[in-house]
Amino acid sequence: MAINVQANVAEAVSTTAPDLLPEGAYEFYIFEATLAEYSDKSKNPGKPKLDLVLKVVDGPHKGRQVWEYNLPMFGTWNGGATAFTFYQFVAALGIEIPEDGNVAIPDPEDLVGETIKARVYHDTYGDNTNAKVKKYLAQDASTEAVASVAPTAEPKKSKFTK
Repeated sequence: MAINVQANVAEAVSTTAPDLLPEGAYEFYIFEATLAEYSDKSKNPGKPKLDLVLKVVDGPHKGRQVWEYNLPMFGTWNGGATAFTFYQFVAALGIEIPEDGNVAIPDPEDLVGETIKARVYHDTYGDNTNAKVKKYLAQDASTEAVASVAPTAEPKKSKFTK
């Protein structure tokens, strides 16, 4: 059965998707965080990962989103390489790695609203170009926040820093 929708033709013609978030360093707040596992088809089946929605905190791109899928929640890939994104993310949250190496990552619901800095780049796959996180930045790194939709959740100061 079809769904009938009354649409405004003038709006449909004039509505365009927003431009990509420009490349650069931004302060984001974590809008959504979901703990998941890598699929059986991946090189790291069953290992934990975080899927995040990040929103720009302020500036002319305030509220613009970047989706971060497949953020590893482990320090070494199955092939033995260092999962550097994990270490960048932990440092960006201000979490120190203890001598024993046992890092306590907050639950996803505790991450929501936390601020984090990251550098964004444009990734092209086929005909699609998306803004993606290239690198998470230490808390003391400067950003050149460059956007304009009001956020629906307020950023909060990190409770993970000492």
